[in-house]
Amino acid sequence: MLHQAIVNVGQGVIKVLVLDRGFLDGETLWTLKHSYEVDFVIPSKDDMRVTTEARAFRQQKQLTNP
Repeated sequence: MLHQAIVNVGQGVIKVLVLDRGFLDGETLWTLKHSYEVDFVIPSKDDMRVTTEARAFRQQKQLTNP
């Protein structure tokens, strides 16, 4: 689907995609970034390490910068 969109609007027009959690697939995300040169924003799941680390970082910032 993205390939057809790029054909329709031209290479480099689509810069960022906002995706849902159904696209948490490393191969698909790698292809978006490296083959199509499109960045992406995707919410992480509660049980993922990145979520835990982001929350810990936020709490640390709140403690050091009230």
